[in-house]
Amino acid sequence: MKNLTFFLLMLVSASVYAQNDSVYFAAYPNPFQQQLHIAIDSLDSDTVSLDMLDVTGRTVKQFVNGLVLSNGISLLYDGDTLQEGVYFLRLQINGESRVLKIIKINNIGLQEQEGLATAEVFPNPAWEKVTIRFGEWVGEEIQITDLQGKVILSRAVEGELMELDIPHLKAGHYLIHLIKGADRSVRHLIRL
Repeated sequence: MKNLTFFLLMLVSASVYAQNDSVYFAAYPNPFQQQLHIAIDSLDSDTVSLDMLDVTGRTVKQFVNGLVLSNGISLLYDGDTLQEGVYFLRLQINGESRVLKIIKINNIGLQEQEGLATAEVFPNPAWEKVTIRFGEWVGEEIQITDLQGKVILSRAVEGELMELDIPHLKAGHYLIHLIKGADRSVRHLIRL
């Protein structure tokens, strides 16, 4: 059962696991918007600590410290107040560290900005090119930013359909900002 659970989690999670390893460590869904499930299981009785770190290495949240793990644990983290960005879960178990990279995204777009909701981004995930179909909404500018807000690409909108070359983007998670005056809508882009 543990192997089946591991396989299913691999499809939608970040995890650290090796076939000969006696420790299972996973976080899902990843990226997450509000709630993050964290699972830890060990075949041995181990002493564990679990922290969340930001990209600078600062501890954002300490989940457990010095807990003796005799059975698996499952945590549900409410990240509602956590800023959007990249974070790391650090599991320390019997003096060894294991790290998972997790991504927090905000719940933005369709529900909150219906006037701009007709814009569509495809294919997504994308490799070399991404297309934006504006539908009824034609904005003034689009920007692609990283998760820290750094503008990677900025273009004036050219009609109802735009194709952007993105081979210069590293693999990862980006935000596409659709801008029209004071109105702004955001779409997520995964670059493979």
